[in-house]
Amino acid sequence: MNTCKVVRGEECFIGKPGLNYFSRISVEPAEALAICMPMLDIPPGASAKPHCHASHKAAIYMPEGGSELLHGPNLEFKEHKGVVLI
Repeated sequence: MNTCKVVRGEECFIGKPGLNYFSRISVEPAEALAICMPMLDIPPGASAKPHCHASHKAAIYMPEGGSELLHGPNLEFKEHKGVVLI
């Protein structure tokens, strides 16, 4: 039987892409399968290290500001959106 998990803010940590994370819905701590929804602050001009999501999808919601998503074998494609599912 599935149960509801409450995810509270965590201590800030630096994630694999090199950004500061505050909390997340993922395998740990929420036992979520195949998705990662982090809460993080991306300062203007900052970028994540190139990385691959081999076993999960990630959702990015930008309530303000903007983002640029580079993807493809050589990072040759660009996406500019407010909500991105990677």
